[in-house]
Amino acid sequence: MKNRPQNFFVIWTNAPLTPLETTPTQAYLSKQFCKWAKDTLAKGLDPVYGTFPNNVYVFCLFSKLTDANGYMLLQYATGPNDPHPNAAATALVAPQLVDEVFDHSIAYEQIFGIKKLGNVIPEDFILYQNYPNPFNPQTKIRFEIPKVRARYIESVQLIVYDILGQKVATLVNEQLSPGTYEVEFDGEKEVSGIYFYALTAGDYFSAKKMLLIK
Repeated sequence: MKNRPQNFFVIWTNAPLTPLETTPTQAYLSKQFCKWAKDTLAKGLDPVYGTFPNNVYVFCLFSKLTDANGYMLLQYATGPNDPHPNAAATALVAPQLVDEVFDHSIAYEQIFGIKKLGNVIPEDFILYQNYPNPFNPQTKIRFEIPKVRARYIESVQLIVYDILGQKVATLVNEQLSPGTYEVEFDGEKEVSGIYFYALTAGDYFSAKKMLLIK
């Protein structure tokens, strides 16, 4: 998912169980896991996993249907022995899912989405210098895709690397029609230093250097 920045993904935590279908320990561990997924993993605070993809939203289904102990509230269960969410659960959760996903997907598109500028068809491939440069912490990168025999360039990739050549971010990884494009790189979670960004489109390759100063 991290390598598909043109897509927006949703992960929701597991559905809870009723008191007759689980144990106090299992309910507690499920509650802790879902809390970690939403409040630690999704916020990029986990010391092992680290940065979490900005194009992935974690919807905490578990917390919306449980009591303080992690048991499923019976008014949202099909029955005491059947923890499948009922119509009341759907009526509660569905609008929240739509609202949360819509808000976060729009925010992601505005900050990280690739934008096509105008309708002029370029005559050649061009990768421009980012601006501003130096930057802190956001910068924009513009590039041009010319008309080719095929309607689309099958694979266009714009990738950011650190000074050691380690991949930092995949900004573009998709088919693109001819045109001029602009995408933003957010270095908020990166350290100051020199970075490189490289554009690959068919047989074309170009790379440039940029400087992050905090």
